[in-house]
Amino acid sequence: MKANLDFINLYPCDRGFATAERVFNFPYLLYVHKGIGIFRIGQTAYPAAMGDLFFCPPGTANTILAHEENPFLLTGIDFRVHDESAALILPNKMNILSDTFRITLINRMVQEYALGRISSREICNSLLSSLLLDLLRSSRFSAARTGEREYAILEYIKDNYERTVTCAEISRVFSYHKSSINRIVTAATGLSIRQYQISLRMKKASELLAYSSRSVGEIASLCGYASQVFFSQQFRAKTGKTPSEYRCGRGKFKE
Repeated sequence: MKANLDFINLYPCDRGFATAERVFNFPYLLYVHKGIGIFRIGQTAYPAAMGDLFFCPPGTANTILAHEENPFLLTGIDFRVHDESAALILPNKMNILSDTFRITLINRMVQEYALGRISSREICNSLLSSLLLDLLRSSRFSAARTGEREYAILEYIKDNYERTVTCAEISRVFSYHKSSINRIVTAATGLSIRQYQISLRMKKASELLAYSSRSVGEIASLCGYASQVFFSQQFRAKTGKTPSEYRCGRGKFKE
């Protein structure tokens, strides 16, 4: 998904600041750097505080009301995406106070847009696309701790890439039902556990072929393959090249 940033600001609200009801024909994000108040989206009034990020779909009325004693410092983001339907699945309210990645993306967009340097527009569009993709990915998981659970399971599989990790094993380690494990992995990666393991092995094999002098046989063994022939077949199926062809194409070590 590619997004285009139309406008972004860093706006210190006056005490008791309030907007009239607004209806935009574009999707809109509002981030609260500090302060408290209310942000109304449609018929719902959301309490707003530091770290809250709001999404207002196009065509939906919205209103900002800042507190009398502790007014907002806000960033509003007007943008367009090529796939409007994708943006609409974002929740109306998220809190990203502990997510330094997302906060950094927002702050960098504010800086780039304000300075207007060469390539600032392209950089802002890339930063915004990254932010939206990250938010969309997170919105696929409903439970508050699902992201942590997902990360732990993927880390476990990655740390054991050289051997076959089964749903039953992961179920024992993380105390989840076996039927849930493959669903979690597939939702996070788009791959089954077996496919994800193969992709990890191929990444490791590519790294070793490019940056080590180990033989193809050694690399196959390190990546969990008992058969060099099967490893080479699988590597070619995934990359379009044999291991030797891949290594030669990188201009590195010869067999």
